Amino acid sequence: PVLRSVMGKAKKALIFDCDNTLWGGILGEDGFEGIQMSEDGKGKPFHLVQRLAVELSKKGIIIGLNSKNNAADVDEVLEKHPDMYLRDEHIVIKKVNWQDKVGNLRQIAADLNIGIDSLVFIDDSNFEVNFIREQLPEVLTFQVPKSAHEYPAMMKEVSRLFYHHSQTKEDLERIKMYKQEQQRESQKDSFGNLEEYLGSLGIVIKIFKDDSSLIPRTAQMTQKTNQFNLTTQRYTENDIKQFIESPDYGVYVFEVSDKFGSYGITGLSIAKTNGSEAEFDSFLMSCRVLGRKIESSFLSYIIEDLKKRGIAKVAAKYSKTPKNAQVEPFYDNNGFEVVQQNENEKQYSLQLDNWQVIYPEFITIELAESGVSA
Repeated sequence: PVLRSVMGKAKKALIFDCDNTLWGGILGEDGFEGIQMSEDGKGKPFHLVQRLAVELSKKGIIIGLNSKNNAADVDEVLEKHPDMYLRDEHIVIKKVNWQDKVGNLRQIAADLNIGIDSLVFIDDSNFEVNFIREQLPEVLTFQVPKSAHEYPAMMKEVSRLFYHHSQTKEDLERIKMYKQEQQRESQKDSFGNLEEYLGSLGIVIKIFKDDSSLIPRTAQMTQKTNQFNLTTQRYTENDIKQFIESPDYGVYVFEVSDKFGSYGITGLSIAKTNGSEAEFDSFLMSCRVLGRKIESSFLSYIIEDLKKRGIAKVAAKYSKTPKNAQVEPFYDNNGFEVVQQNENEKQYSLQLDNWQVIYPEFITIELAESGVSA
């Protein structure tokens, strides 16, 4: 689990079927009163599994449902059943319908903006489990044991897939952040265009530089971020500490907030300086804040800061991975010149002589004030 975490292999979302998975019995046949998940008797294994799921939710793991059921019936159980321990407040995403579960899992990954291989799925049906293993081998899929008393032990093993070395503020508030994102999306359609919508949000980017209080979260981002990650360098907390303490490096991170709340610390860049030149060792951000011109604003701030420090030239690199194809043109689109490239890598250069910073009108940039910031 420790190695998986450091290498960015820890899973992010645990998705459950409902019938004979979250509770004993079939809701559509046994009814509201007939399903079993009490603390004693036949429902005890399911109660224990729900408790473990809630523990994961409190640590920032996404809990979701993918079930062939009537949505209203499942919602009633989540809200009103006296034995239900896992409640709607713990669940980030629900695909409760009569569509195939493979399609639902694909949509869950898309809606959450995470890789399909970040999902773990649990179901009692041999057919469903094998179908998903065949169609979506990237998803780790587990079948509920035939002997229900073995189920909690299996669930404990599944929990190890989500291990993270340290818990950050962002982990503890992740469920709230996803709920806020759902509010943002619900308002999006009421605006005539994207610019109007973004202008209504009141986006603020707060930038921290060389802040040692953010070392755990900074290291975690290098370990977990795969899609918007230009170089996919993985670093431990000790690595980040050394960068912050070195006069040759600048560690920039940012927090994004808007009228709905904070996204938390969601972006990072590590710049190495050498005389009048600098190089981006890392540039990454969470996909949760994409599509708001935040990435370009963050890049502009860093380049402006480097220029003030006497840097005349900035080098950068894009290293191809199976997951980061979407960011290949990022430096191209932001004024960098390609100086060398091959199938797996592009080297860039930017002369700062004529660099001019232009921030979108709807974004406010703030520099964090901190006793540990440079």
